Amino acid sequence: MDASLSDYKLLLQAYRLGLRIGLITKADVVAWADEIIMHTDEPDYTFIALSMSRDDNELIGVINQTVPESDDLVITRALLSEVWRRFHNQTINVAEAVFYIESLPRYKLTDYESLQAYDLEDYEFLYGHVNEPNLRFNVIRFLSIYQRFNFDNYPEWNQLSDELTAEIEIKKTLECRHDLYIYPQPRIIPAAHKKVSINFFALLAILPLASIGFLLLTGYVKSGKGESLSILGIICIVMAVVTFRNSRQT
Repeated sequence: MDASLSDYKLLLQAYRLGLRIGLITKADVVAWADEIIMHTDEPDYTFIALSMSRDDNELIGVINQTVPESDDLVITRALLSEVWRRFHNQTINVAEAVFYIESLPRYKLTDYESLQAYDLEDYEFLYGHVNEPNLRFNVIRFLSIYQRFNFDNYPEWNQLSDELTAEIEIKKTLECRHDLYIYPQPRIIPAAHKKVSINFFALLAILPLASIGFLLLTGYVKSGKGESLSILGIICIVMAVVTFRNSRQT
């Protein structure tokens, strides 16, 4: 079998980005390169170099010599499919899934996808794992559209990506972005009703104090010299208020 390096450039870019964020391992890339070497009559030296690489940095270095950097959104979508698969197979947990989503260059995606990813990040920041069932549901809902991609059907990635973009355009007209995720509803606890009673004897003191204070303050009652006793009236009213507050029993 002949293996042209140009046929794998898109896949190599995905491997490179996956290695950088820790989603793809050295073992993944080496196993893939070994498979090509075993089934190819004259494999390109790049595959041999990948197979012989000792760590992630060497792998990335080999790929850098072969494939230039790219802003192709297909790469991000393909890696999101890998996040989906590992999360679905329970090889990573919900926190790790969110981490990988945050680590990928979401600016390469459509605005619709990017906004969903940022909403997911906000949700995780605000609610964390206190509401893990909801967070898990939201992660699945975000990632599920990428499950059509996998590292075996890479020759079809561009076609699948075009189909997904067309579907997203339809989705944008059918649903409100802010309804995509389930947010925990605040629990409203009604305030307990308090029974308030007033001491009867205190009431006997409050009423005269308040009445006298009112008469003094308004000038209905004055001193023998006809002078205002408003200050004394204020004192009586304050005493009535204080007595009222102290007499309440809950």
